[in-house]
Amino acid sequence: MSVMADVCDVAVVGGGPAGLGLAASLTRRGLDVVVIAPEAPWTQTLGTWVDDIGACDDQALIERCLRTRWPRVTVKGRIEQTLDREYGVFDNGALAAALRPDRRVTAAALGVTRTGDYHVVALADGASVSARVVIDCGGASSSLLARHRRGTAPVQSAYGVFTSRQDVVPTGSFIMMDWSKDFAGHPTFLYAMDFGDGRALVEETSLVGEHALPLVELRRRLFERLGLDALEGEIETVSIPMGGHIPERSTTVVGFGAAAGFIHPVTGYSVAASLRAAPRVADAVVQALRDGRRGPALVSFAWQAVWPADLVRTRALHDYGLAALRRLDAASIATFFDAFFTMPETDWSDYLRIDTPAHRVAGIMTRFFVAMPARTRLRVMGTSPRALWRLLARSA
Repeated sequence: MSVMADVCDVAVVGGGPAGLGLAASLTRRGLDVVVIAPEAPWTQTLGTWVDDIGACDDQALIERCLRTRWPRVTVKGRIEQTLDREYGVFDNGALAAALRPDRRVTAAALGVTRTGDYHVVALADGASVSARVVIDCGGASSSLLARHRRGTAPVQSAYGVFTSRQDVVPTGSFIMMDWSKDFAGHPTFLYAMDFGDGRALVEETSLVGEHALPLVELRRRLFERLGLDALEGEIETVSIPMGGHIPERSTTVVGFGAAAGFIHPVTGYSVAASLRAAPRVADAVVQALRDGRRGPALVSFAWQAVWPADLVRTRALHDYGLAALRRLDAASIATFFDAFFTMPETDWSDYLRIDTPAHRVAGIMTRFFVAMPARTRLRVMGTSPRALWRLLARSA
């Protein structure tokens, strides 16, 4: 049953990691927060580099929610590399419990209107919630924010199986990507991990494509790669929009997390980025309320914290990187990642964050372009030579 909440400081629409993480940050700063979202389990596998959650409000609490951690990560292209950077996968139930909000309305949000200094969220059960500011954390498909309609965003897709077989993943290993097997057509890689509890996940993944690769094709490739006819276990499927335009800045609703375009255009990750951004956005909302901002002025101030101007430039650079990646064939993409992970860890790890300053990302991209194999460099240059030279000049 929904809990009626007449008035609050902030209404957070969405009950995923981004929404609950932001609600927790707002609550710990003394604001009255209501989360609007039906109760639903998080079924997807959520992973992160462990050091990427260091800037969260409660790093120790978040780290305790990691179900498995691997001190080293394997990546395979034409060569195999071991990355000495710790990676972890969340226990979704533990993370949801750790971030559980004090106040939650379980009816779905239908829309938002403004009445004076308040924004009113209409609910599916006929009730409503009034708040100084409404923040949409409902994911990339949320309808509360207007999005550019020029084409569709490319998609990352995957088909995986949780299995108890002990011979499909080396004991204690985490394989972030394995491009060593070539398939005709669109390139895909293996993402695999041994959880250390008798279970493993093996997943065939299309990093990015114009459309999601059919699940039947991903399944066929996975079993061919493993040399199996079938594999028993729970199935996981993935479809993540990659890149695309940042939502238009509404005057009534603020976006956050995947709803605001926090999905990294090259990796598809957003959870750690959202948890890191939560303190920044919460501080801004507190400051705006303290300064007496109301209505559109409050919403605008919060948007500036969600997407500061410099991080919009970072996003543009990441979008360029995605466009370049989409031009590569199977052979080129394997050598691309060979070269990428040969860079210093500080470079490739900074590039994989959406909140790295733009000048830093531009410098990394320039150095990487110079270092990559000539054949791959030519393909990347075909993306947009003018944009590439502007990038080189900017970071000189």
